[in-house]
Amino acid sequence: MALALCCGLLAASAAAPSIVVVDASHARGPVLVYGTTAMKIPAEPMRFVRLSPPLDKGAECCVRAAGPQRASRDLQVRLAHGPATPAYALARLTGRQATPFIGIAFTGPAPEVTREDSHTLRLDSGPGRPERRLVHCLSGETLHVRVIDAASSQEQVRYALPLGMDVEPDCDEKLMPPTPHNSTRN
Repeated sequence: MALALCCGLLAASAAAPSIVVVDASHARGPVLVYGTTAMKIPAEPMRFVRLSPPLDKGAECCVRAAGPQRASRDLQVRLAHGPATPAYALARLTGRQATPFIGIAFTGPAPEVTREDSHTLRLDSGPGRPERRLVHCLSGETLHVRVIDAASSQEQVRYALPLGMDVEPDCDEKLMPPTPHNSTRN
């Protein structure tokens, strides 16, 4: 069983699926899904896309919550429209994953995902739904993720997830510009 840490990213509109970040970088351990108390972490299977190491194929199957949602002290979260309280639930990967990875998963239908560069994914959910960009990078022992509305360039949400292991840092201010001091960490 892989360790999966998933962070729920609230969508800008109800039409766009919410996003979770999956850390399946450990070969053994409990699987956890991180979100916010405002977003119910679904028990339904969620398709995912690998961020690191990246694969050129589309969404794979699946990660799913397998326990009750509880408040979390590990995750840092900043929403564009107000405060959020991090939460987590026990979860599991439904398929066998031979290669450890960090990725994102979708709580609704998986959008069409196009890799723009090593740090940016374009998420197209189809006609009438907002296109978003997901920017990700690593600093020290932390995964940073931003979801940005592609039309307005406005950041919708930002997460910082401690990974508990040394990683090769690749963040800079272009990828993760400084934020106001209204970040929440519980």
